[in-house]
Amino acid sequence: MHCASTATFSLKKPFSCFYCGSSMSLSYHYSFRAPSNIESIEIEQFLKRAEIKAKEYGLGPTLVENAKFDTPEKRAFSRRITRGLTLEDPRLIDVTLPENICWAHYKESGLCRIAPVEGVFMVVTEENGIESVWGLFRFPSLICDKNGRSLMKRHDGDDWISEGFIDSPDQRYRQIAHLFKEAGWLVSERDEFAVKASNT
Repeated sequence: MHCASTATFSLKKPFSCFYCGSSMSLSYHYSFRAPSNIESIEIEQFLKRAEIKAKEYGLGPTLVENAKFDTPEKRAFSRRITRGLTLEDPRLIDVTLPENICWAHYKESGLCRIAPVEGVFMVVTEENGIESVWGLFRFPSLICDKNGRSLMKRHDGDDWISEGFIDSPDQRYRQIAHLFKEAGWLVSERDEFAVKASNT
């Protein structure tokens, strides 16, 4: 992977999407959403500006990527940078979903984890070489079985979405999340480190 508008995914080092520090019981959780009418280039431009800020915060190196996950290699790579989208619906019970869109499927409950079809994301690296991924991803709006039969349409359609967590009290990560807030894309955040501090 490199800073470009087309994905080649050239990094040989495996990604660590979430910081694993010493306080493993505490995390900073966040979720982002951008409307479907936002073009990927707009998100890329936003992340390019966020990349400048991240460098000002002392984080680096940094990378920004605008990618479609349209090959087996790229779909495999996407599993390293996002947790995917969790769905649970009775219409997904006792059906078989295509492997290229589904990472996990529990047929008895209708719970599944859906793979993204495209994403725009930024990777930042802190001083110890730990990488974190920030961005937005688009998932299939229409869920079909392996034979192409339509099963359900997601209520949030083609919105760009993402959620994650980082096991670190480092305020620079909160600053990055708040750049998404300034853009109107921060849906929620929960800082367990701050909660613990307020209770001590």
